[in-house]
Amino acid sequence: MEESIWGTLAVVVLVVAGVIGIAGFGTYHWALLLAKCKVEALSKDLKCDDGTPFDDEDWFRGVKGIYIMGFLGIIISLMVLLLQMCIYIYINAKDVKDVIKYGLTLAFVGGAFLLASTIIFASKLPEAYELSWSYGVVVVGSFLGLLAGLISCFEVRSS
Repeated sequence: MEESIWGTLAVVVLVVAGVIGIAGFGTYHWALLLAKCKVEALSKDLKCDDGTPFDDEDWFRGVKGIYIMGFLGIIISLMVLLLQMCIYIYINAKDVKDVIKYGLTLAFVGGAFLLASTIIFASKLPEAYELSWSYGVVVVGSFLGLLAGLISCFEVRSS
């Protein structure tokens, strides 16, 4: 029985993308107030709260919804690819290209949704805010989702 390195690599990249996605979504600070605002707030008694105080705004709810759809695409893609590996290894079925194509499509769609949510967030961010490290983690996770879809292409070609 010949094991495919591409399928294993795609699963590893999807696991890393999922962990990074959880870390990025779980942190509260995708955006931080600029230091200038903090200094002005001290002198003028203004509220300058770190974090994302725009939870009630429609565009931010949309960003969260798109992010969750992308993250679910990554998780479902991971499950599909794990199922494919189990079929390939334990049942020794050679014709699993259709299953791999679903995993490929879901990884691309999930990564694209994650990337779209980060682009929308960055474009709608008020001027008083700057992007944080947590936002960078989410961007890395979205690119890893797209990379996993690309790696799945090699799996389809090799099987």
